[in-house]
Amino acid sequence: MELIGIGLASVGGMIVAPLYCLFLKMVVLKRQRVALFAFSISALLTLFSVVEALLVATLGPLSVRVMIGPAFYLIHFVLFLSFAPAIGCALLLNPIKFVAERSPWLTVSLLCWTVGVFSLLYHVYVAEALYGVNGVGGLFEFPF
Repeated sequence: MELIGIGLASVGGMIVAPLYCLFLKMVVLKRQRVALFAFSISALLTLFSVVEALLVATLGPLSVRVMIGPAFYLIHFVLFLSFAPAIGCALLLNPIKFVAERSPWLTVSLLCWTVGVFSLLYHVYVAEALYGVNGVGGLFEFPF
């Protein structure tokens, strides 16, 4: 069942990622204040997502959960949901024109989709390490 969900999410991402990046390029980019605000938030989310992924890669999800506490899974879940869109915003709404001009929206959408799929697989790894397969057999009880 989990495999079907991953497959559906991956196919759905192929449709949503280009639409999202086109929306950023055609609508949001024309509103300077909104674009700058969205870029700032997305840059922070991207940074936090990378830091979290590095912590989990080096220490393991169980050690990071013990270190941060019960809020780790909620933080991880928010970062998991926002990582792919944040990459798109960070590249397409970048105030440095050199970066924004060299980032065609279709290429960025492919990158967003790829990051989204890997992020989804990474989330499954973290959730199963913390709570076990299907929520059974892990060291912690869901939701925290």
